[in-house]
Formats: sequence, C-alpha cells, structure tokens
Amino acid sequence: MDGEGSRGNAKEGPERAAAEAAVHYRCTGCRRTFAVPAGSPTQMEGLAVAEGQGTPIAAKLEVQDEELQLSIRTVGGAAFSEVLVDAKTGRIVKAEPTTGGNALSAAEAGATVMAKATVSLRAAVVRAVQAHAGARAVRIIPRLSEGHPTAEITLASDQRFETVVETLD
Repeated sequence: MDGEGSRGNAKEGPERAAAEAAVHYRCTGCRRTFAVPAGSPTQMEGLAVAEGQGTPIAAKLEVQDEELQLSIRTVGGAAFSEVLVDAKTGRIVKAEPTTGGNALSAAEAGATVMAKATVSLRAAVVRAVQAHAGARAVRIIPRLSEGHPTAEITLASDQRFETVVETLD
C-alpha cells in the first residue's frame, strides 16, 4: 500500500477500523467490486437463517438490484428453493422454488452430494473461516471427490480470493 489511505483520511477511531475491516468482493456476474461491511452478518449466519427453509446445498454472494445478497440453494423433501438473504441485515429477502433449467440441475447435483454428507455446509464454512483469519466465505459448492462429499469454499480476504476444500464426511 502506498500510504494513500492513511494520510488525509477524515475517518478516525472506530469508523476507520470498521472501514479497514470490510472485505471486498468482486461480483462474478457484473465484475464490480463491493465492500462487505465489517459488521454485516457472516456467511454462517446466512446459512443458519436459510436452514428454516430446508437444508442448504450451495451458497454464493451476488448482486441483485444493486444490492449485495447471499443466495442459498436449499432442499426440503423433494423441493428445491433459492433463498435470498440481505448481506447487511441477515434477513430473508425472498424464497422461491427452483423448478427448471441449469438452476434445477445444479440443485439436484448439490442435493446428491449433501445426501452423502455427515457434516453441514455451515460447519464446513466455520472450519474454513477459522483456519483463515479475517476471511469471509463468498461461495460454497458441494462436490464429490473420489466418491466423498466435499465443499469447495471460496474465501475473500482484502481483495484476495482463495478456494479451499473441506470434507463433508
């Protein structure tokens, strides 16, 4: 860093610390960069909220109507849903059924993996985030690896991304 952020900055004390603790996320869809505020709910909290709609089978941060939100696919019985959680408040914005196309295919694949899992996506994300201090999970995709359920978790930490794999069995 060239020091530009440290000189002439009007933010001091707790405001400055909060701004520095924000994690930046680049939307894969629109390619814009957004800051996830330091005090915003974590991915784990969003997954916990979505569990009321079914078992989470995948999740990602995305931009919808100019707002950063957490999109979580769930399965409940034979029905798949997409649960949208506001990234700032941690509240469900919308839950709608997944009924066709690529979204349904992805949901079915995720459900197949999670049916073999003995560890939840939320627990896998907790392990990944604890092992990478200061990182935030921005995408979670379950996969089979040599017949074993795993979760590919993309972590963001100060504009740097890293994908880690956590076992789900």
